[in-house]
Amino acid sequence: MGQGSKNILVVGPPDSGKQTAVEGIDSKNSNILSASYGRAIINNQKNYLFSFKGEEGFKSLEDVLLSFENGQCADGIIILIDNSRGVMETDYEVRDMILSMNIPHVVFSNKQDLNNASLNGDLEGSMIIPTIATEGIGVQDGFRLLLKLIEQKENHVNVKKSEYTYRKVFNSKKVHNRFRDAEKLEKLKDILEESENHDICKLRMFMHPIELEGMVKTLENHGFSNMTVVETKYVDNQNTSMETYRCSQYDVQLKVKTEIIMILKKDDVQYVLKAVRSIKSDDIDDKILITPIERVLRVRTLEEGEEAID
Repeated sequence: MGQGSKNILVVGPPDSGKQTAVEGIDSKNSNILSASYGRAIINNQKNYLFSFKGEEGFKSLEDVLLSFENGQCADGIIILIDNSRGVMETDYEVRDMILSMNIPHVVFSNKQDLNNASLNGDLEGSMIIPTIATEGIGVQDGFRLLLKLIEQKENHVNVKKSEYTYRKVFNSKKVHNRFRDAEKLEKLKDILEESENHDICKLRMFMHPIELEGMVKTLENHGFSNMTVVETKYVDNQNTSMETYRCSQYDVQLKVKTEIIMILKKDDVQYVLKAVRSIKSDDIDDKILITPIERVLRVRTLEEGEEAID
């Protein structure tokens, strides 16, 4: 492993999709280990057990964190929750243990295709990444976010790995009070500045709702999948109708249309126009609005510019 390599630990309950998520991560220089966790009551006390697939026996969280081949502690942790069953008591308690150790972490709310309910209110103080590991959705974004958090910690807090303190915290209120939105804003402050970069554009095109499905499929076939679709209205001066409201009559000129909004690199605009020309009809507006975007920031992963729109 190179000097800039990171040790990443993926933990979660059995059958939560850990291995699938690991396979979907382009880890490059990072060393990734995956472990399942569970809880056992021994001598009337809660014990948290971790195990690696294919290995016999159980380990404590402290031991798992130090199981990397280079002998160093985990730099960051991915907690993978099975969103189809919700957050269990053991999930809360393991997450709180990790919070208490001050190790950067993110939570993958996996299996969104089975249940897309949000976990944000359940796991306050953690970054929640909705994922569908079987389709690779959200996995790489979550991994990049974790690397960002690790980098921020290394730049702002001078703590050696050997100085991590391990202690168990089971009262979630003690942990939640340590995290506030102001801390997240402080992390973003340095990148929320004006920029002279106008290599990114916003493109708006209008069409009859019946044309939407064909347009979306055409754009996807040309490699464009990041689209926002909204219902809009426009003024038609040729075809009007009369409506009565509070005893007064009004000309009604607004007709429904569908608008597709895309944020993309300026160099890619020509390919979008090529895709539109291939299925052009009278129901697709001749006017396509293209405006420069000063800056793009994906808050969830702290990526900027082209990386934020890929």
